[in-house]
Amino acid sequence: MTKIAEEAGVSIAVVSRLLRGDRTLRISDARRRIILDISDRCGGVRARKNSPSLTKTILMPINRRFSGTWAEQQFLRSPILGAAEQEFRDAGFTLNLSLFDHQARVAQIDALIRSGSACDGLVFSSGIVNEELGELVRSMRFPHVSWSTDAERYQVCTVNVHSADGLRQAVAHLKELGHRRIGFFGLRDHPRYPLVVASLVSAGLPVDERYSCWLEAGPENEGEDELKARAIAAFGNWMRDDSVRSTAFLCSNDFLALAAAEAMRSRGLTPGRELSLVGFDNIEEYDEKLSSKPFLTTIDRPSRTIGTRVAQLLLNQILHGQTQIVHERVPTRLIIRQSTGQAVP
Repeated sequence: MTKIAEEAGVSIAVVSRLLRGDRTLRISDARRRIILDISDRCGGVRARKNSPSLTKTILMPINRRFSGTWAEQQFLRSPILGAAEQEFRDAGFTLNLSLFDHQARVAQIDALIRSGSACDGLVFSSGIVNEELGELVRSMRFPHVSWSTDAERYQVCTVNVHSADGLRQAVAHLKELGHRRIGFFGLRDHPRYPLVVASLVSAGLPVDERYSCWLEAGPENEGEDELKARAIAAFGNWMRDDSVRSTAFLCSNDFLALAAAEAMRSRGLTPGRELSLVGFDNIEEYDEKLSSKPFLTTIDRPSRTIGTRVAQLLLNQILHGQTQIVHERVPTRLIIRQSTGQAVP
């Protein structure tokens, strides 16, 4: 603590109060970040050692706008959670879902951590972590891990697929097939889009936003059916615009890639013939709801491996005092199927 105080140019008392999570401490955001960064370098996350006080419970916060039934269905279907749950069970821990009010989640998770009796660690899925929550779990030194694509930017422990490498493989595959006008289908601010741009630049291919089909953000309570309908409509509108014509798309995920394929078929077009599509996640192989034979070229997301590593990383914090913020990337591979083919001039 003395070393942290000296490097940050503050008193030991300030460091102590910040790392204890003293909400009455008044320091600038810039100074707060400096102290936390130095703390991470000097030790990172300090989890509780194994002791009789452990609750043997892991909680996963879920946005309350989703019903409990939906959350349970997603929990049972998810191969990531299935693999993580098995690891926790083998170690004598239970993984439970916990509904939170999205806007008040930081305060509610703060209270949960301070109680000391609710759980031993937290698992964050997509859309939960923000800057304030990231700072909270770091300052409180509370065991946590996320598999969210964008959580890494908030300096929390993460396990995810090596997206950049997967996208490089996808771009190389499309380039080999003769594609030079490659677009992106998804939200403009999706965290994978900058990786797509970097992969195109690295391959010597042009980056032109006019090649892309942008999906607008939907309402907060939007379900899968509504999102699918909007995605099909958006891609259909793009196909009606002949001003700029891409020959291939890298989609932010398989869900949108399958929607784009449906939009193509409704116009009598065949994915992989008139237009090539590459997805991300390999849900056709992992999702039992999709009973048809997989046809989508996709970047594999080895969900079971990710789930196993999520649990192991969190257990290391809880049981063995793992002391650093970790960003672990699981290797991936491009799975080539029928949705990609030779570029059409």
